[in-house]
Amino acid sequence: MKPRRKGNAGAVFLTLLFVGACIFSLYTQRRNQTEEPFPRAQWKDDTPLGGKGLRLLLERLGYRVPLMNTRLAAMPKDAGVWLVLDPHTGFSKREGQQLLDWVNNGGTLIWAALNFSSPSKGLSGSSFNSNPGIALLHQATKLQESPAYMPQTDEPLPSLVPLDAAAVSDYWTGVKQATASGRGVTIKRPYLEIAGNPVETEMARLDYGKGHILIVPDALLFTNYALSKPDNAILVTNLIGVHVPPSKGAVYFDEREHGEEGSKIQPSLLYYLWRPPLRYAMLQLLAASLLLWAFYGRRLGTPVPLPDNDPVTRAGQFAVAMGTLFQKAGRPKAAGVIIGEEFRRAVVRRLGMSSAQLDAEIAQRAGVVAGMPPEMILRLLSHARTPAEHEADVLSDAQEMEYVLRRLKSH
Repeated sequence: MKPRRKGNAGAVFLTLLFVGACIFSLYTQRRNQTEEPFPRAQWKDDTPLGGKGLRLLLERLGYRVPLMNTRLAAMPKDAGVWLVLDPHTGFSKREGQQLLDWVNNGGTLIWAALNFSSPSKGLSGSSFNSNPGIALLHQATKLQESPAYMPQTDEPLPSLVPLDAAAVSDYWTGVKQATASGRGVTIKRPYLEIAGNPVETEMARLDYGKGHILIVPDALLFTNYALSKPDNAILVTNLIGVHVPPSKGAVYFDEREHGEEGSKIQPSLLYYLWRPPLRYAMLQLLAASLLLWAFYGRRLGTPVPLPDNDPVTRAGQFAVAMGTLFQKAGRPKAAGVIIGEEFRRAVVRRLGMSSAQLDAEIAQRAGVVAGMPPEMILRLLSHARTPAEHEADVLSDAQEMEYVLRRLKSH
């Protein structure tokens, strides 16, 4: 009985399933990478939501604008304003305390505090709350958690909402109509509201010791995109210039990304592959591979049963093995043909006869030498040319052939 074979439909289905998983993985990866609506305002980023424009603007005004992206043993002596605009920025608790001590002694921190819980799409706030340095800033300013939601439109860039001046101050000198994201912050300690609306505060200043902490809900106001709008550049330079003139200190971009000492993960290929969204793509590919293995690795068709436990000789073992092999190949008689041809060659060789002689002559001579009926040997020779259909009959013939060869060898 031939085993049932799996049709082409199954292979096509599995191929389509695997390709679909790959496409979905790439789609998920692209979606996670492109749907992060939160601006980072990075020091050398010249994209619309980058911060290179702010750096060039400050340098034109005479400020020195260094980048800080390594661990700090102590705050730089020339620091006048410290910018924490990138929501990916994180540092150790010790460095966070250094930053607060520096503000307490007269420094100015401008913080885009997007590091709260985020039920919406994009960044996950829980990963930032776990950073000890950022968590310390939250505790010191008593900034409350709120949904990190960025208003979305059909446009590729976030929408800009007009900022309303909440109090008359030097920050609004020369500013008629600035725009930002329209989001707000909630602070549970006294502060000066720089900009806001009847519902929430959009920009606040906290007096911390001798220094100040300016809190904005996100970095959109400081991006290349927002600075190109009327009066935004004036408002941003006022936020810095009111506290530190160009000759009094440098403006540092803080883009550190680490936690406590010794806890930083050494980047490797596996590290980057396991970070979202690549982690989800890898898991999806693994699931697709397991499905392929499950379908192709299982045994299909009816197994071929072995013959009963009859007396087995070497020829019988050979017959069973060859019969099983050729049964799977769809040639059940091939084993009988091979065994029969080998039997005829062995008989002719031991009798010293020619293979061209007739089966009757070979059987007659073999019967005389072995002391056996020639009819039995002639039947075995004829079965060699037309073997039996079933393995059991082939096994029986192989056993008789082995017996004949032993009789011929002993005489």
